[in-house]
Amino acid sequence: MKDKGTLLHKMHQLQKRISRAIKNEGDKISLKTQLRLNRIKKIKESLSKK
Repeated sequence: MKDKGTLLHKMHQLQKRISRAIKNEGDKISLKTQLRLNRIKKIKESLSKK
């Protein structure tokens, strides 16, 4: 597994992309945004295990 810093960096990048997408799309959440949200959940779970 990757180290903690790498995972935190990746999670922050995904959060930035999601916030921009939601701001531009409005209420509708696209498939890409949904996949990014799921990826953030997985990263958070892996970080809590460490």
